[in-house]
Amino acid sequence: MKMIIKNCYLIMCTLFLFPTLAQASTSGDEGWSGYLVGKQSTQQSSEVSYSPIDGGLPFNKHPLFKTFYFMRHGETDWNKKNIYMGTQDIPINNDGIRQAEEAVELIESADIDIDYIVTGPLSRAVSTANIVANRLCKQLIVMDEFKQCCWGSIEGGAFDGGTMIERWLLGETPNGAEEAREFDARVLRGLTTALDLQGNVLIISHGGVYRSIRRIMGLAAININHCTPYYNTPPVCIGQPWISNKIEDSRRMDEYETDYYFSMEITEIVDNSEKNKFSL
Repeated sequence: MKMIIKNCYLIMCTLFLFPTLAQASTSGDEGWSGYLVGKQSTQQSSEVSYSPIDGGLPFNKHPLFKTFYFMRHGETDWNKKNIYMGTQDIPINNDGIRQAEEAVELIESADIDIDYIVTGPLSRAVSTANIVANRLCKQLIVMDEFKQCCWGSIEGGAFDGGTMIERWLLGETPNGAEEAREFDARVLRGLTTALDLQGNVLIISHGGVYRSIRRIMGLAAININHCTPYYNTPPVCIGQPWISNKIEDSRRMDEYETDYYFSMEITEIVDNSEKNKFSL
């Protein structure tokens, strides 16, 4: 019954909302903070206020208006020691392997239908993605665009709680590091390519990559745990937000889909361990 109601809602959106979007997209409402939201973001966050891309394609023309899944790689020893990794190729540890295996069980129990798994080239992401892809018997695609940000001279140094990242977003780039705007532009290119695949996509990458994606979507920064999958759903019309839900043990995918089609609010599920803005 839920699926019938959802399909009826989709037909209504096609008949009534999409013509409205097409008209809006030709009236000059093409630039927004966050690039992939229907109007300028009003959220008060030092990270969200930084607009990675100026302007954009018309709202209803952008290839990125598609649901997708994201998961951070498994834990490494440098994560446990709170060390900036960046592009240093640090492998996942035994806990990271266990986290990836548990993530597969969660994906299966939630009845998540995945067609492609996309990851970055660093071993901590590839190893995590291989565990998931092998268990689910899905194709794995490695893309350089989903590599973690290069932190230059501070890689290997102690994590400062995110102070450096806040300055970096304001244009203070560490020596040898990738500029914030360049990093977000790279992630956007990868996201465009990944979501152009025909089917459901799970991106397994880094916390920094997901924060970049959230900036692009106009959402506030959150700290995501290792190997916790998120379901990201685009707005259906101008003025509505992206919806980002953490996949949980007790819920199946049809429940998340019902939340989306019948709620106009941001349904961000963030547990107590995710209150900090920044993580490695």
